[in-house]
Amino acid sequence: MNRTPEVVVNRTGWAAALAGVCIAFAPVLAAQGKSFDSTMPLPPGVIREKAPVDSSGGTRAVEVWRVGAGMEQALGWYKARIQGYPDTPLDTASIQPGEGTAISYHVVYHKFDDECREPAASASGSSDPAASCKKWRRGADKRRALNNSRVASPDGWVEQFTITWFTRTSDGALVYRQILVRDKGLSDDWQRDGLRSQITLIRELVPKAAQ
Repeated sequence: MNRTPEVVVNRTGWAAALAGVCIAFAPVLAAQGKSFDSTMPLPPGVIREKAPVDSSGGTRAVEVWRVGAGMEQALGWYKARIQGYPDTPLDTASIQPGEGTAISYHVVYHKFDDECREPAASASGSSDPAASCKKWRRGADKRRALNNSRVASPDGWVEQFTITWFTRTSDGALVYRQILVRDKGLSDDWQRDGLRSQITLIRELVPKAAQ
């Protein structure tokens, strides 16, 4: 598996912190959609898109939800409930059974370059972008749509973010967890934003050879 953990200085008290996070999730999950893994919370108002799918003989499960909220709101909700650190290397080598790593999050922001939505069939091989594209998606339209529907964070409008961590079970197995949230509200032509976020929950048992 291509997730070779980076070794960093251990953060003390992570076993207790992780236990506290799990306890804090419990009342939240009781009031709304509940995931297949109690350590991965879901915000209010979620709707299931895909039930848990086991894609690798019992070692990997994936579940997909959606929520009628903008990405900035979704990111704020998760940051308030998970004590994460931006782009933090995760040390799995020294965690003991029943413990977990730090929680790392990574945010990708919308860019506003123009993109070709429909190439022009008659201009194959043309070096002129204007001639080689029949229909464009304009960055200015995207910016306007986002600005009309939601407030940007200090770094811009969020396109997607991930929250990632590892835990070790009582028998020593290493488990990878990730919450992936994508912006699904922006229309394909970038003219409108419908305030919708898609949440994918991933849990995977790390093979012994990759630990």
